[in-house]
Amino acid sequence: MDNVTKLLERLEASTDPFEAKINDRYVYIKTFGCRWSNKILINEYICLEIAKALKLPIPNGGFCLVNDETDITDVIDDIGYDENINGVAFYSEKIHNVNPSIKSINVVNNIVNKDEINSIILFDHLVYNIDRHKGNLLINYGGGINGFKMYIIDHSHVFNLQHNWNVQGLQKLIISDDYKDKIILDLNYKEVYKYFYELRILNEESLKSAAENFKKVITEEFLDNIFNSIPKVWIYNLEDLIKLKEYILYRLNNIDYMVNMIINYNIIKGGV
Repeated sequence: MDNVTKLLERLEASTDPFEAKINDRYVYIKTFGCRWSNKILINEYICLEIAKALKLPIPNGGFCLVNDETDITDVIDDIGYDENINGVAFYSEKIHNVNPSIKSINVVNNIVNKDEINSIILFDHLVYNIDRHKGNLLINYGGGINGFKMYIIDHSHVFNLQHNWNVQGLQKLIISDDYKDKIILDLNYKEVYKYFYELRILNEESLKSAAENFKKVITEEFLDNIFNSIPKVWIYNLEDLIKLKEYILYRLNNIDYMVNMIINYNIIKGGV
């Protein structure tokens, strides 16, 4: 596990992350024992591993360690007097030359991996991510004349209950068929999905193909491997974690319904 070399800045975001360095790499980290609980670290890690397996455009990340050797000089005034940030943290590598905005159809047309939006929107439905706003879909302008590349980031508030999931809450969601919820589309249509719909990049054939890939990749054994690798110090209640795996599989089992919901949502919004 990599040690965090230096904390550079505490960012203004709900999860109180830091920009930091791990040797010569610039990263963002979310620390152990944060005010939102370690469940946001679990959320980030599970989503990272699923996204990587699906070959989605997500920055590299993983576990790192903040300890007494970490240089905190630049952020000492931003750490609470009773706050202990030492421990196993989650990091995501910084993508440089980015803009968190999709301002026009022209921008979308110049995204080299724009077809991946079909897998991204399904991924957001799988993990119940209502937070795919313009700040969490980054457009990398480093490619110049070759076009832009989009990346997905920030999966701390997922699984519908965000950082509050537990056995009872997740069971209620399963019983209530929350896979039918349209809130992910409602909250993210204007900022993220709209132009992809208008250009027919989001389309039935691509969505169904993505769904078949999800079914092939995300098996119970695959999830077991992820869950078994979660740092023990992050886990408060093992039963909650077991139920979370069940919740993900339940949503996967209903992914065909989600595909049809996404397609029909375009029709409702006036698409063709």
